[in-house]
Amino acid sequence: MKVGTGWHIVQSSKSQYIWQNGGTGTMGGYTSSAAFDPKTKRGVVILSTILASDTEGHLDKLCFGILDVLNNP
Repeated sequence: MKVGTGWHIVQSSKSQYIWQNGGTGTMGGYTSSAAFDPKTKRGVVILSTILASDTEGHLDKLCFGILDVLNNP
């Protein structure tokens, strides 16, 4: 993984994704995950009311999974 201006650059076996996520803490709040593929110009943004501490990476996996389906119908 590389980091560019606060965004992560993730290389999978098929694509390179630009990705960022975040949350507002453990006492209520929100979680987000956003990724896009610069080659196909497709992207996904997920905004959730799930606490960052409760997602265990599932929100990011969902974001990448949706992007994979969009890129490989």
